[in-house]
Amino acid sequence: MSFRTRIAFTLVAGCSAIGLASCGPTGPAASCHYALSTDGRGMPPNGGNFAVQVQAPAGCTWAFVGNDPWVTVGPAAPAPSGTGNGTVTLTAAPNAGVRRVGSATVAYQRVTIDQAGTDGAGSCTFAIFPINATSGAAGGRAAFAVLPNAEDCGWWVEAHSPDDDWVLEDFSQGIGTGVATYRVAPSTTLPSLPLPRTGRVGLHNSANALVVDHLVTQQP
Repeated sequence: MSFRTRIAFTLVAGCSAIGLASCGPTGPAASCHYALSTDGRGMPPNGGNFAVQVQAPAGCTWAFVGNDPWVTVGPAAPAPSGTGNGTVTLTAAPNAGVRRVGSATVAYQRVTIDQAGTDGAGSCTFAIFPINATSGAAGGRAAFAVLPNAEDCGWWVEAHSPDDDWVLEDFSQGIGTGVATYRVAPSTTLPSLPLPRTGRVGLHNSANALVVDHLVTQQP
């Protein structure tokens, strides 16, 4: 898993507000640094849970703070604070209205939640570039840009089945402009499917609706 690392004392929450011990007057101790497994996620209208993993040195304390009333710690989650490595499960309440964006602060870092409303993904639209890609028989890594019409639009990417048998490491997610990556396996990995072959990597919005496919063609 790729963690996003930031220096703790540059971040948003003061220690006195959340009762942390390993802190200076305005933030955590200079020797403490924190990394999260994600800085945001799109959620469907009915809400749900997702886990945020924290990496921190032993003795460095952190906590969860909900910045919006509909973003809370999951009912079956560990305690909303910890020392060193840990996990917090965030819960987004069901949304009966239009699309909304909220956040929580976990280990001094903001985690943004883009939740679809009853109107689907609200006003979010997406484009990708390039739409098509070509790989040789040896395969290799590739990527495409995700271009939403607003920087608070959530999305996720995954290869369709059975294309995911040879389009690998294909899951990406983000909020706003980003890059989705994947790896094309060598043609010898799946000899039962001869070349050329075309796979689909789907871009979905925060309501889990398929928006557009990125087409990957592997040539001899």
